[in-house]
Amino acid sequence: MHLQASHWYAQQEQTNEAVQHALQAHAWEFAADLIEPVTQKFLWIRHELPMLWRWLEQLPSQVVRRRPRLCLAYASILHMAARTKEAERWLEAAETAITSVSASSTALTAGATRPTSLSIAEGQEQDKLLGEILARRGLIAVYYGESKMALTLCQQALAHLSEQDLYERAIVANIRAWISVVEDHSVETTERMLETGALMQAAGNSGAVINYMSIAAYFLQLQGHLHQAWQLLERAIEFTSQPGVPPSALVDLPRAWQAELLCEWNQLDRALEQAHQGIQLAGQAGYTLYLDEIYMELVRIHLARGELTAAKEVLQQVLQLPLLQDNPFYCAWITSVDQVRLWLANGELEQAIGWTQALEQREPLASPFAHERQEVARARVLLAQARAQEVLECLEPLLVHAQAVGRWYHVVQMLILQALGYQMRREETKALRSLTQAVRLAEPEGYIRSFVDEGTPMYTLLTALREREQKQGSTPYLDRLLAAFAQEDRAVQAPQPLLPARISPREREVLHLLARGCSNQEIADALVVTVETVKRHVSSLLAKLGVDNRTQAAMRARSIGLLSDEP
Repeated sequence: MHLQASHWYAQQEQTNEAVQHALQAHAWEFAADLIEPVTQKFLWIRHELPMLWRWLEQLPSQVVRRRPRLCLAYASILHMAARTKEAERWLEAAETAITSVSASSTALTAGATRPTSLSIAEGQEQDKLLGEILARRGLIAVYYGESKMALTLCQQALAHLSEQDLYERAIVANIRAWISVVEDHSVETTERMLETGALMQAAGNSGAVINYMSIAAYFLQLQGHLHQAWQLLERAIEFTSQPGVPPSALVDLPRAWQAELLCEWNQLDRALEQAHQGIQLAGQAGYTLYLDEIYMELVRIHLARGELTAAKEVLQQVLQLPLLQDNPFYCAWITSVDQVRLWLANGELEQAIGWTQALEQREPLASPFAHERQEVARARVLLAQARAQEVLECLEPLLVHAQAVGRWYHVVQMLILQALGYQMRREETKALRSLTQAVRLAEPEGYIRSFVDEGTPMYTLLTALREREQKQGSTPYLDRLLAAFAQEDRAVQAPQPLLPARISPREREVLHLLARGCSNQEIADALVVTVETVKRHVSSLLAKLGVDNRTQAAMRARSIGLLSDEP
């Protein structure tokens, strides 16, 4: 190991031994004196976080609350563990402690014979500390989509920071990057994340450098630059091998986020392995701030592999994470699209419809980015209900906006849904036009799963597109996409037309209503029959169509022309 790294580890070991001895002796003030100078140094060092957390938990609350630096450290650790509500309380305690210190910087600790040794000196150091507290509050605000409040806190924080406060200014740069997300400026977001990483590197915080490079890569992916994102993640991983960089830095984060790209490129086994590794390492470190996003990667991978039970179990874990509690902005961004995809894959159309109905009762989210995610999820539900015109009306403004802000990864997915909407309306020319646009954007970056995950209807469209394009020459990318369909465990089979006589007139009526997303009770009311009769018809239809659930029945019926008279 490099001499610099060895020296760093030796220092940490000496500090650890001294702190542990003081804590065991219940020498609280002395232990606090030892802990306070290293709190900022240990933050972002992955394997040190649990140790620092244990130290602070062992100190009496009243000792911590008298020391703003320790309150801030506690808040920072809780924030990294995604326990933002608890973090907010410790930030309030830090501000209270600063006020107390300002009022009487020489006050004696109760029962002590000396001034409080960890009271922060008035002036620049105190200003710096207040600036960092305000910045941390801004970071939490932006995670709830409160961009205006976050921007105000940024401005207040900078008023207390000097040009030399690189670590604290990096936090502000991070907030501004996330504000760009909320307010829909994805290009700015990538630039600001890289700016934050550069500031952290100048401040000597190697773990944070890796973190921000990884987040910048995520936003490169949103811009449709999948290969650039991969290269940046590789650079983040390589950064850990540089002289003097402790190998414990957050290398698990870029590895885990590579899983998203591997999944899109249809390397599902490798993607699954890296996502599991990222979750395991993040959990061991207590660094769970981005665990929800890694879990959602795992949901997408399981969906791609057809492992619906596993996907559902992981999603349930995601929804229990603290950062998603009472946070509509974050839920819309992180979970909405894939939660709907999972409901539809499981044939739970009624639950998906219920979600859209509840959505209509709420105030629209202020963030265009989060609103876009919700609307794309809603478009999928409309598609499953065979409400093709509404799908197209929903997608049109979203497409215009996503193209304007350069969010091409989502543009590809929206164009695919738009093509499926036109296909449902039997407007093949328009369907192939939208699909052609999607293919041209996707080909240079090697998209696969975005197409394959749409199943038989997309296979049919791609086949038609290839037949048309082959008149002009070879079609290697379309050949590759169609080959990926054939490799699926649920490989696409050529539809076998059902004899009309096999589907009774009454079953056809049930099938039409089912395809519109009607419940058994709604079908019974419309046809003036009992719910039990409807259930028998539905069971018969599933058997005749050779499918497992209502959503698949509707898709299968459309593919063989049984719903040809749909509007």
